[in-house]
Amino acid sequence: NSKKKYSVSLLISKKDKPGIDKVQKAIQAAIAIGKADIFKGKSPKAEKVAWRDGDTDETKSDDENYKGHFFVNANSDFKPSILNREKKEILVQSEFYAGCYGRALINFYPYVFEGILGVACGLIAVQKTRDGEAFSARPNEEYILGAIDDLPATDGNDLV
Repeated sequence: NSKKKYSVSLLISKKDKPGIDKVQKAIQAAIAIGKADIFKGKSPKAEKVAWRDGDTDETKSDDENYKGHFFVNANSDFKPSILNREKKEILVQSEFYAGCYGRALINFYPYVFEGILGVACGLIAVQKTRDGEAFSARPNEEYILGAIDDLPATDGNDLV
């Protein structure tokens, strides 16, 4: 009965200096807005800013996919636009997966929740630019369909 939420974890290579600079400037702008308004002149603690180091973050430091990257988790209560390279909507869910490369339209904004100051990241749209190695151990749809086709015929007493 909970409302739908949409989220994506965006990994930014530590070698991508222009990308890192853009994100850090957007976060600093959100902090400045917060200080002038809801933060009452204070700054949020670093752990309450939606920007993490994949090499040191306790939730991701064991995940090889995050090594050498910064990451941000962007969220939305509304379905974001999910586009392909040609800017057409991706309709087949398996075409957009953890591990593909892309770009994202996000926004950083200040918040205060139960007295805690922070900067969150909103998700507006993502664009897949190319395929990558899937992070999930789950086999892809093509493999699953092929494996099902290869199952032997039964007498109709299959387990469900």
